[in-house]
Amino acid sequence: MARLNLVPTILGLVFFLCATGCNHGVDLSPDGKTIVETSGQGVTIRDVNGKRPDLTLKFDASDSPKFSPDGKSIAIEHQTGTILIHSDGSRMFKVPAVKGPYAWRPDGSELLGFDQSEAKVIHLRSKSIVRKYNLSMQPTMAAWLGNSRDFVAADSHKLIVIHEGKILSRQATGTVNLVAFDEQRRRILWCEMFDFPNMKPFQPTMVEIHASDLKLKNVETILERTSAQDVLCEKNRYVMPVSVAISPDGQQLATTGIVCVSKPGVIERYEALGGFNQTKTTPSVERKLKALEKQINLQSVCTVIRLAGPRRIATQRFARVGTDAFIFPFWSGDSRDVRVVMDHKVYATTKVQFK
Repeated sequence: MARLNLVPTILGLVFFLCATGCNHGVDLSPDGKTIVETSGQGVTIRDVNGKRPDLTLKFDASDSPKFSPDGKSIAIEHQTGTILIHSDGSRMFKVPAVKGPYAWRPDGSELLGFDQSEAKVIHLRSKSIVRKYNLSMQPTMAAWLGNSRDFVAADSHKLIVIHEGKILSRQATGTVNLVAFDEQRRRILWCEMFDFPNMKPFQPTMVEIHASDLKLKNVETILERTSAQDVLCEKNRYVMPVSVAISPDGQQLATTGIVCVSKPGVIERYEALGGFNQTKTTPSVERKLKALEKQINLQSVCTVIRLAGPRRIATQRFARVGTDAFIFPFWSGDSRDVRVVMDHKVYATTKVQFK
């Protein structure tokens, strides 16, 4: 499964987007029973069913926690490197000068991390770095390609694949925000986003999904350029996509986002007063903006869209009043269920049905 947070930094939205802290990362264990959250205050491991009290580890951690495929280990990015811990919170070992983003080998024997532009593969049993690759760019996302030594990494504009020891690359047209691997079809998947010519708040992007072979050739577009409103099932409302995840079978895209459900005209007045770019304002305008902020009502949603077949229509699977800038979708291993993590809880959306 692949997933990525998409929240952009937009001045004026901080009053709700960063209410829980902007240095924040979340991952869900493969069995859906445990959440790990990181922040500047430490690492918290939560039992989804509340059978065990929350476990908090007091060390500064960044936003790249990653469970191993069996859920028994967690990679945590620390200021000076990577810390591997057991899911019960006990420390395994530390690897200096390796940070996220992370990708686990499917059998759990190795972990991919990065030291700026250098990819480093950690072998867990020997607790050592066994392979290094100079990628000539600093990746922000990565995925392992099957249970071989191959992997794909990307920054916002370029994909790089290590395939049979060779370094292969491809420039993207839009902004890359997700890479994944379709094991069944042996292909790489990635998502690109495109800004509207006149970007407005809650309408930041168009979305495309592409697929290619392991050499980044024979590229196919499996989701034509689609608006964020259509992806989130809200054609005539302001929307902001937050996070996307491709199912393990490579055939479904889950998207979480924030939808404005305020009365007509509220968000337009807020925008006209400069509420989304409060770099220059006056006390009078500030008072008007604060009054309008009280009228802004937002809803968090999760939708699913099929990437295979002739009909690419999104279906809403989850909706909840309120917002969380860190609302994430997670697919089950069989690609049947989507779990939504929001406000430190997990909400299940089972047996996805398409229109």
